[in-house]
Amino acid sequence: WPPPTATSKTWSGKGRSGCAGGTEEALTRACDAHWTRKEAVLKAEGCGLSLEPSTFEIAPVGQPPMAGEASRDTWTARIRDTTYHGVTSVLDAGWVLSVACADADQRAQAMAALDRLLPPSCIAAA
Repeated sequence: WPPPTATSKTWSGKGRSGCAGGTEEALTRACDAHWTRKEAVLKAEGCGLSLEPSTFEIAPVGQPPMAGEASRDTWTARIRDTTYHGVTSVLDAGWVLSVACADADQRAQAMAALDRLLPPSCIAAA
């Protein structure tokens, strides 16, 4: 599966605007983060790529990054009758992690787990 680019059909209108301008590294990180958000939702929904990723929107809200993170955001996405609540962490080392939950409280638990699992020493080794 090729990674999405700023012109890929995995992008919806709002997602595409998040990747305009900036350096090539910033564009790559934005594309990677957007794709992992979409992928997390599709996995949580249990439908995989049988649902076109461009058929739903992701609404990210920036959060203060932890040590070792380039950025972190929380977001929501709605598919059919379910609203998913997610968190995305873009690590300084280049890794991007996204988790989607059908419950906002589970998202808070996922964020706490990320904080415990990815201490700065672990991130630097990645």
